[in-house]
Amino acid sequence: MKVAITGAAGGIGSVLSDLLRLNGISLVLIDDLSSGSLGNFNSKENSESLIQFDLKNQEETLRLIKDCTHIIHLAATSSLAECQLNPKTAIENNVGVTSSIIRCA
Repeated sequence: MKVAITGAAGGIGSVLSDLLRLNGISLVLIDDLSSGSLGNFNSKENSESLIQFDLKNQEETLRLIKDCTHIIHLAATSSLAECQLNPKTAIENNVGVTSSIIRCA
């Protein structure tokens, strides 16, 4: 089993990836670090293997996740203040990128 996690450096993604790594699951961790942090990981291996990447590039996203058996999509603009300040960007991130991940799957 190989699992891709988008938004891997966020609060939920980092905890989930640490748990999966402890259980011996192969991971592809992706985050653009716009709101996540490498400091969220307990596992040094997870922080070192994170791929810093903007998921808006569908071709490259597909290349990164093509061998994965599972995709856990957690990447999003989650801050309400950020969504209100930049609604177009929030829609691109939260709707457009989700649509792209679904097409890749």
